[in-house]
Amino acid sequence: MRYTGENLRHFALPLGGFGTGNLALAGNGALRQWQLHNIGNHEADLPDSFFALRLSRIEPPVDEIRLLQGPWRASSDTPLVTDDVVPAGEKRLHSLLRPIGEASVAAVYPQARIDYDTDLPVDVSMEVFNPLVPLDAAASSQPVAAFTFTLHNPGEIALHGSLAGALQNAVGWDGVTPIDGVSCGLYGGNTNRLRQRDGWTSLVFENNTLPADHSGAGQMVLATDGADTRAYPQWTTAEQFITYLAGRSTAASGPSAAGTTWNGGLAVPFQLGAGGPCGCGS
Repeated sequence: MRYTGENLRHFALPLGGFGTGNLALAGNGALRQWQLHNIGNHEADLPDSFFALRLSRIEPPVDEIRLLQGPWRASSDTPLVTDDVVPAGEKRLHSLLRPIGEASVAAVYPQARIDYDTDLPVDVSMEVFNPLVPLDAAASSQPVAAFTFTLHNPGEIALHGSLAGALQNAVGWDGVTPIDGVSCGLYGGNTNRLRQRDGWTSLVFENNTLPADHSGAGQMVLATDGADTRAYPQWTTAEQFITYLAGRSTAASGPSAAGTTWNGGLAVPFQLGAGGPCGCGS
């Protein structure tokens, strides 16, 4: 079934394995409803967790960084319904980066495909799926949400750039307490560790100060199989990640201070010749 326009306002596709906690894919491609901590909270927001695209061309010149989301739509204030609530963190991202263009979604659980109508000289789509295998509980209970991006250059001039993903280290959070940027009283001692193995580049999000039986203990992982992936392991604001994508950055190291956490991001470079496709996993 395809969703467009106003029908995207209440769209929310659960992502994640059975019994592993979920987040939701919104109709504009944003990630909302971060329910990973064994508690239901449809308004749980994990700031600075998003996808972005930097696209460049020599002539005629193009050099833009866009948020891989469609425009957000204001809540309809429908009683007892929160799928259309736009988190403050998402609104802030839109104040920093232009959305790539209007979205349309074709979805039948456990899969969805988003196509973006963009004014950039590139065609962009995102496919999302859950590890659902009928009659196989073990395979269907993997704590995974998988994203595959397809970029296509319909023009006659080569394009290049990078596809990026960002995630906040939420280890230690309870899924309810509000987060302001990277600040939350439940954070502190968080670390983001770079791991490269078997063609994959991963950022492993941890907090080794927490006891194993702590309700917020565990790991989160942001990973891609993209060739030549670049990592920006620890940063605190979306502005810093945007600056990194533009080719400039400052590094941070060590555990996060009390009451704070780190964000982390990966960027996969690409080259698109005339009429060239690129499939990028994340």
